[in-house]
Amino acid sequence: MEIANPIYDVIFKYLMEDNEIAALIISTITGEDIVELEFLPQ
Repeated sequence: MEIANPIYDVIFKYLMEDNEIAALIISTITGEDIVELEFLPQ
């Protein structure tokens, strides 16, 4: 199994499309618990 490097823009955008993964990444970066994410149209 290979793990994609999230430094690359395409991989980061793909990961952020998943609510659960996006909340995990953002909470890891900020150090706070993420309760809810609201996606806006791009």
